Amino acid sequence: MAPTCGYHLSAKIVSRKAGQSAIAKAAYNNRSELLNEKTGEYTTDYSYKGEVAFAGIFAPKNAPEWATDREQLWNKVEAVENRKNSQLAREIEAALPHQLTQQQREFLVKDFVREQFSRKGVIADVAMHPAHEGRDERNEHVHILTTLRKLDGDEFAKHKADHGKESRKEWRKLETAHLENWREKWAEMGARALEKAGYQIEADRWRHGHKELPEQRAEALKRGDLEFAQSINRDPTTHRGPIVDAMERRGPETERGNVYRDAAASIVQPRADELAALKSQLAEVEHQIALTQAAGEQWRSSSLETERQFQVAGRDVAQPKPEITAPDEIRDSAPRQIWEAYQRSDNMKSFTAALQENGMMLAGATKEDVRASEIDNQEAKQAGKFSPILREGQIVIVTDRAQVYTLTPRTTGDDWRDIQKFTASLDPKTLESVGAARETMQHYAEMRDLQRQAFRDVTGAPTIKGPSGKSPLAEVDKGLSAGIRTGKKAVETARGDVAAAKTVVQKPASTAEAVLGKFLNSIETMGDALTPEESKAEGKALDAAAAQAEINWKRFAADKDYREFVERREKEQRAKDLERERENERDARQR
Repeated sequence: MAPTCGYHLSAKIVSRKAGQSAIAKAAYNNRSELLNEKTGEYTTDYSYKGEVAFAGIFAPKNAPEWATDREQLWNKVEAVENRKNSQLAREIEAALPHQLTQQQREFLVKDFVREQFSRKGVIADVAMHPAHEGRDERNEHVHILTTLRKLDGDEFAKHKADHGKESRKEWRKLETAHLENWREKWAEMGARALEKAGYQIEADRWRHGHKELPEQRAEALKRGDLEFAQSINRDPTTHRGPIVDAMERRGPETERGNVYRDAAASIVQPRADELAALKSQLAEVEHQIALTQAAGEQWRSSSLETERQFQVAGRDVAQPKPEITAPDEIRDSAPRQIWEAYQRSDNMKSFTAALQENGMMLAGATKEDVRASEIDNQEAKQAGKFSPILREGQIVIVTDRAQVYTLTPRTTGDDWRDIQKFTASLDPKTLESVGAARETMQHYAEMRDLQRQAFRDVTGAPTIKGPSGKSPLAEVDKGLSAGIRTGKKAVETARGDVAAAKTVVQKPASTAEAVLGKFLNSIETMGDALTPEESKAEGKALDAAAAQAEINWKRFAADKDYREFVERREKEQRAKDLERERENERDARQR
């Protein structure tokens, strides 16, 4: 089935000149029967048409009791409009987003009616109809029957709503302006409801549903909704009308129905054929891309196997790495290292390894991390600094100084969409929380500083080169960055590096090896220096700090102004992210 927008809103006048009755129209919309006080007869009982999903009368504040009684209301209207050609009421029929639940649709209709009618002094009789059984299940719609006069005290106003003694031409202009406003507001409010329910693509289509087809298509192309743009790349069709629809439901095809189908086929079918051809071409391109990727994977696997064989044979094969340098505008060392690691990496696995080489690790934001980031942001703002507000499930980077960086176009060099694709393979739930990662990296930094200081104290020469050609400090940093968290593990890794170096370097420098061994023994002694009593005291201090942090959070959370600030800031951030993504998409298409 071709993608559709589903948007619809139309308005028409219920007129006595056309043989219509406001009482009969209200009875039909609400699937009931009403008494016509003027004739003393009841209308047709329309309950056989089925039930309504929701019905209600929305009157202005302080309206009289008769304004909320359907039978009294429309008999009052019939009495006030006493000319033989009087216009009695206005009926608005609008489609409802079928993706929403019944409750969400009710909220949408109530908000629209209150904003556009009851708060402006107009009474509105609302009836929501479910989709017809046996037909399109998406045909959820609402009938809004409104009075043409506002309430003035306990009676209707002397003149029609928003109109005085204008000429017929001016009156029509006002009606057209009202209709355009209602159509635009219905599109805007429906799109917001769909966004809130998680239907972003449908919301984008609905938001422009009140526009002409060429305008809808242009907007779809801007946001990259190619399938929808193709489906509406046609001339407008004509409606068969309710009488023809009813005749064809009861029996054979009609002449007018055949004309309609022929016209629709002449418009839609060529577009469908064109779309099918484009899909076929796209499938062929995707097939070629898949073959290319498979060849690349095969080459990569072959290269890895060759490297493994060389290593088994005792030869160290160093794969050349591209020299990538961060732009000059990124001055801080941590963002530069993140940028360079991201640009050198093909996937999240290699990116994680590159970060570890620089003493960083990935973390996934939890609800607690989000709350903590909000507090940090508020405190940083008061100090004239910046601290990012995280969102649950966001993947971030924690440095060896416990600083938190988010993956943005500035820190990666990619746009938002490419960043999302790059990180899609990694589940944030498998990562440590931001709080746990910051604690881990703090321990890592403390251990690294202790080891460096111990090396300087023991050797007095921190620049001496080790067996691998690097300083012993670099060897220790490399071991810690790979995930080592204690002094003993660092010792074991560093010793393993020395043993591996002996198989490559036939005659290692005996002096450097002796110095490194002395340094490692010193670090091993330091790793065991913490007594059980000291460990217990440190644990109590951490528990006390955590309890105080929880108290601070509760104080912040109890502040109504702060909560409103956070909600407003999140809303603004989402809007900025959405606008930035659209700008990136537009720039990409222009390039």
